[in-house]
Amino acid sequence: MPRAMPETPTKSILHKMSAPKSGASLPVARQLRRAIETAAEARMGLSVEVRAVHQSLRPLEEVRGLLDGSGFLALLEGRPGGGIGLDMAVLSGIVEHQTIGSILSRSEVPRRPTRVDAALLAPLLDDCLTRFSGALEADGGGPWGRGYAFGAMVGTARGLVLTLSEGLYHVFEMELALMGGAREGRMVVAFPDKVEAALPDTSADADPLPPGESLRAGVMTAQATLDAVLARVSMPLAQFQALAVGEVVVLPPGALQDAQLEINAEAGGLPVSLGQLNGFRAVRLKVGQERRREADKAGAPSLREALAEEPDISEADQASMPLNTVEVLEELPEMEVAESAEMPVLEEGLDDLDDLLGGLDEDVGGAVALPA
Repeated sequence: MPRAMPETPTKSILHKMSAPKSGASLPVARQLRRAIETAAEARMGLSVEVRAVHQSLRPLEEVRGLLDGSGFLALLEGRPGGGIGLDMAVLSGIVEHQTIGSILSRSEVPRRPTRVDAALLAPLLDDCLTRFSGALEADGGGPWGRGYAFGAMVGTARGLVLTLSEGLYHVFEMELALMGGAREGRMVVAFPDKVEAALPDTSADADPLPPGESLRAGVMTAQATLDAVLARVSMPLAQFQALAVGEVVVLPPGALQDAQLEINAEAGGLPVSLGQLNGFRAVRLKVGQERRREADKAGAPSLREALAEEPDISEADQASMPLNTVEVLEELPEMEVAESAEMPVLEEGLDDLDDLLGGLDEDVGGAVALPA
């Protein structure tokens, strides 16, 4: 009589293939792919698929060629620093997902990246780099790629390469797809091969900010550049190309008092007067000053006096008080803006705003100090 064989647990090949695998012992390229996809899903609920990854070891002069063409470039803080390039199509999709909750159609208006884009992208990159660093450490790999974080946005590939150290770089070229292909683009990450000793990583202990708080923090800390424009002068292109150091460009009369404070030329600006304050060049907003001067001419009390006075309305004739807002506005006196007097040349000295606008303790305008 044949002896019965003991039952042994067996697993099918399909079951083994479908079993989840840990991040350790995976190729480095797959660890970076997993870090990107997991960080996007966990941090902002965004589906990111890394469809292709190519890893190579390249010298610094070849890294610049790979970064050229990327719409968004940034420095990665590390020991020493690395670099990252991202297509604007992918960056715009990430920003749209955070701001409006969805990704618009593929047709988009070409634009330049802004500091707001960088502020919204930075938390996602930090989370991705932290996960990648932890996977490398758990796998016992080399020290490169560990302890990196988002540094600062850089305008050009040449400027980014100039901040990097000479030597070899581990370069990852990836093809990304957002939300199943709603937005596709390329991403390039470069880590230096020769690094210094790793520093203790404490970023994992910090509680990540909620998506709403990270958006608010990114917008509130974004920088805005204001330009004080004295005047715009038109000249032929040939004359402009022939300008040399020392030549004088004549400005229209009253340019110092008729300046504009602008964010960009298309959005317009606010009227300002140019002067100096505490040794710095400064501008003073002129919004509301003409109305105050007209009120002074009519003998109206100052703003401080009007706020301090408590009118007695007990004897007021309520029936005679106008109730129609249109009638009230029609009865307001017309305002005339006085022509600006001709100011001296800018290089001969600027008016002191304390003397120029002294005594206007209740005005609406404000002074903004500009660097000398």
